[in-house]
Amino acid sequence: PDVVVSERGKVSIEEEVPERTKPAGGEESLGGSGGRPVGLDGRPVTRAGSSATALPPPRVTSHGEALHGRVLTLQLLSNWGDVDAIGLSGIEIRLADRTILNVTQDMVSVSVQGEGADAVAHYLAPSYLHSLFVGEYVAKLKPAMWLVPYQDAVYTIQIDMGQTRALLELVVWNYNSSLEGTYRGVKRMLVSLDDQRASPLVGHLIRKGPGPVGVAYGQALPLQQVADGGGLERVGTPQILYRPSSDVALVQEYEPPTLPCGFIFKLMLLSTWDDRFYMGLNALELYDQFDRLVHIKPENLKGVCVGGAASVADLTDCPGDPRTPDKLVDGVNETSDDRHMWLPPLF
Repeated sequence: PDVVVSERGKVSIEEEVPERTKPAGGEESLGGSGGRPVGLDGRPVTRAGSSATALPPPRVTSHGEALHGRVLTLQLLSNWGDVDAIGLSGIEIRLADRTILNVTQDMVSVSVQGEGADAVAHYLAPSYLHSLFVGEYVAKLKPAMWLVPYQDAVYTIQIDMGQTRALLELVVWNYNSSLEGTYRGVKRMLVSLDDQRASPLVGHLIRKGPGPVGVAYGQALPLQQVADGGGLERVGTPQILYRPSSDVALVQEYEPPTLPCGFIFKLMLLSTWDDRFYMGLNALELYDQFDRLVHIKPENLKGVCVGGAASVADLTDCPGDPRTPDKLVDGVNETSDDRHMWLPPLF
């Protein structure tokens, strides 16, 4: 199975499972199943051993204070390297009460500046721009995404909300038509509310899309007033000082990467310690270059097996099993309670 990440142990004893009907083939068990009951797919049946007590509710993170305004402006400064086009899959505006603003076609407009502005006038229709605010963003297909020519053109999107509103954050889904198409996604976006800047001076760094892998890759941008000149988001490694062996200092024009750097981490789990039917993990943690824990939300993590199952809960014989991928980041790591573990089947 694979585990895909975009943002955060002992073995438990399994509860005895009552005998089930033999599978259609008539065989009671497969070799190596130890005489355990066998499901319809031919594998030993498994069940979480501590399912009597309900799990605690998920933790809710707090947000900063809301920013008030009427006209939200997004300026697309650059993309991830494509020379021909720039695009987005979706935009969502979340209000202070955590509801999502319903953006209608008459609320949005787009303008363009630069040498190629005259050639792209027919891409500026509000009906086309409005596609950014509708649909299922993760599963959106290429025709429903917003894509415009990029040569020497700077696009500015405006959303007039009709009245002053309290805004909490902006959620952006970058262009994600294919793995190659992700280079057309926006890289830097300058955000302002009623002409008051609400992003770093060089714009927010927008994550490159992961490609069509089914992960909830939306990026939340907090809407906060930013002081002049403040806030450059930087992705890189900590400063490491090297003392040369001679008196001559080595001048480098780049920063050598010493740690893996990116937005999407994919872990391929290749084998178990001898179990032929299931593979599991208690927890998964990522730490940044400053040894700080990276908080991973369950919706930003996806577990995939060869057969398409994310865990044993997707098997016919284990409906409702709690050992799903979100348990990898529920914060309960050193435990023998298998309700806080992930267990996918091997195919």
